Amino acid sequence: MPPAISGTVVSRLVAGPLPPTGNVRPLIAGTNAGLFSSADNGANWTPLSGGDLLPSTDYTQVAFVTDRYDRFYVGSDGGGSRAGGLWSTRDKGQHFSSLVPPLPSVTALAVSNDEAPFLYVATFRASDHTPAVWAYHDTGAPPQGPFTTGAPTASGARDGRTNRGGLFDFLGVLSSSQTPYIAVGAVALLVLLLAAISHFRGSRR
Repeated sequence: MPPAISGTVVSRLVAGPLPPTGNVRPLIAGTNAGLFSSADNGANWTPLSGGDLLPSTDYTQVAFVTDRYDRFYVGSDGGGSRAGGLWSTRDKGQHFSSLVPPLPSVTALAVSNDEAPFLYVATFRASDHTPAVWAYHDTGAPPQGPFTTGAPTASGARDGRTNRGGLFDFLGVLSSSQTPYIAVGAVALLVLLLAAISHFRGSRR
């Protein structure tokens, strides 16, 4: 029997570019218990996490570098722990380097279509439920931490109320505790308006 993928959920499955020789694409599978690779269309799987390679945690993000079957990135939100992070490999997963994300909980990943790609990484801070997007330029040099030269920059959290528009503001008013008082005021204004119209019509007769 071929070795099975451990874990109860496969959260990410990605096929990489074809190698220079051969016609089988590498497969990378992320589960809630680790990261695995296959070089035979999924018949057999090799664990890439555990031991000294990567932590045995959930992996929800995988992205290959354009036309490079041996270079890819993996991300994890840690499954609620601090075991998450962002890693890169240049040798098909034999070795990994941490890209030292500012927050360990990586929730999304996008990689540009370049040989020295830009990485756009979404993180989440559970303490105050704040998401942020960070950018890296992976030139192959040793990764820098979040507070040194070349560090990723955050877009910052945005107030969800900023761009909602008039309709959402109006609905927010209707759902507030002030609604009964607003309704009474509106009725009073309507009565005054009708009285003014009636008086105006009577004065013209």
